[in-house]
Amino acid sequence: MDEQALVSTRGRPRPPTRWQALPWIALMLLVAALGALNGLGRIEAAVQDGLAALHTRQPDPRIVIVAIDDHSLQTLGRWPWRRDVHVALLQRLHAARPAAIGLDLILADPDDDHPQDDLRLTAAIRRAGNVVLPMYVEGGEHQPLQPVLPWPPFAQAAAAVGHIDAELDPDGVVRSVFLREGQPPQWWDHFALAVYQAAGQRLPANGLPGARRPDTACCSDGGSWARDYWQQLTFIGPADSYPRYAYLDVLQGRVPDSALAGRIVLVGATAPGLGDSYATPLASQNALMPGVEVIATVLDGLLNQRDLRPATAWGNALFALLPLWLALPGLRRGWPAP
Repeated sequence: MDEQALVSTRGRPRPPTRWQALPWIALMLLVAALGALNGLGRIEAAVQDGLAALHTRQPDPRIVIVAIDDHSLQTLGRWPWRRDVHVALLQRLHAARPAAIGLDLILADPDDDHPQDDLRLTAAIRRAGNVVLPMYVEGGEHQPLQPVLPWPPFAQAAAAVGHIDAELDPDGVVRSVFLREGQPPQWWDHFALAVYQAAGQRLPANGLPGARRPDTACCSDGGSWARDYWQQLTFIGPADSYPRYAYLDVLQGRVPDSALAGRIVLVGATAPGLGDSYATPLASQNALMPGVEVIATVLDGLLNQRDLRPATAWGNALFALLPLWLALPGLRRGWPAP
């Protein structure tokens, strides 16, 4: 072999032997397996959170929040308020002619101290004709899950009743909801979906969005509660991204009817510690998102037909392997000589 051929051979990366390649093959199999298993629950969540932070956008202008905030509490007094206060608010809202009213208040029991308030609130809900009320589920920890519905006169007067449950991931962050839950054959739509339909919006011709998940793990322990149509959320931004008007300002007529007319009005608690609040991909533990804004996020996705689908197992596996494949040409140069 002449000197030029010797130099050329020495400069060429030597392919690995079978035994040298085995650790790298094992590593690739491990990476592919972890990817297919969603990185033990973290790969897709991390990517989804990163993309959410990069794709903030403007809220749908059809959604407005009437907030039970600190300002309203300081003037109207400690919670809960008498239901006559809600009657007056509904009268104000009805006069403004919104497309729908989502009253995110738990009204499961009658007010025994003020029964006339309940009669007036029932009449106000019926008169508006487009009010949606929430229900939720209680139980768990080896106890059967049971629905907690609005007091029957309220439920009968409402345009619809929807559930307000949100799905917590293992890290405590809300990234999805189930659009339908219940005790088959009785199902309840998600509160946002019920409001969407109360506003006169029609579902897509191909039916509900979201992944079919009727056999979700939480419902296979002998309980009778089922969940279906799993929908990943597309957050528009951190907490306080949707237009808010203080409950007190609407009640006292300081918000013009034009700001509410034709819009979907969600009434709910935003004061810290008053209602439910959640960590989301765009809301840290120090800035939790009120439940009414999570509802607004679901509604926004429905109005704009956003249907974020989870990656398949093979897609996750390929995504996890990609960095390793890109690094292999450089790694081959480091193979030891046989």
